[in-house]
Amino acid sequence: IPEILPNMPSFSTLQNEDIAAISTYIRNSWGNSAEAISNGTVGKIRFRTQGKITPWSSAELDSFIFDSDL
Repeated sequence: IPEILPNMPSFSTLQNEDIAAISTYIRNSWGNSAEAISNGTVGKIRFRTQGKITPWSSAELDSFIFDSDL
C-alpha cells in the first residue's frame, strides 16, 4: 500500500476535454450505455456554475439540469 495516495486534480486545472472524457467513462461504466458528454457541454456547465466555491448539496444536484444538448 503506498504511503502517499494520489489526489485527483482540481477541476479548475483540468481542460474541458479531460472532464468530458472522465465523465463519459464514468457514465458508461458498470453496464450503462449513454451518449458521450461533449467538451461544449462541460464548458457551458462550467460557465453556468462559475463562482461556486461550496460543495454541491444533493438538493442542488437534483434541481440542476445537466442537459447534454447545452
